[in-house]
Amino acid sequence: MIGTDTVIIFVIEESDIATPNAFTPNGDGLNDYYRPSFLGLGNITDFSIYSRWGALLYFSADPTQGWDGMFNGNEQEVGNYIVVIKAVNQFGEPIVKTGMVALLR
Repeated sequence: MIGTDTVIIFVIEESDIATPNAFTPNGDGLNDYYRPSFLGLGNITDFSIYSRWGALLYFSADPTQGWDGMFNGNEQEVGNYIVVIKAVNQFGEPIVKTGMVALLR
């Protein structure tokens, strides 16, 4: 007796958030905005930038916008800032990534 069968294989792609560790908002057209990006299947829902004292400097639900190093129309100082990024993976599960970004001029 000869038979056949079918096997379905689901590949689960790894998901991660790529976060630059520095940017240079100096108007030269290169690296002027801080923008995280999602690697794999899923998307970023929002991200925030905080000062070292915890003050919210930037929030966006559109990660394509990016932070230009400004707050209330003022250039922020060279230094490190706290980043909090929220996303959902391909299964709708929440992902939160925190880290630091260096603002350089």
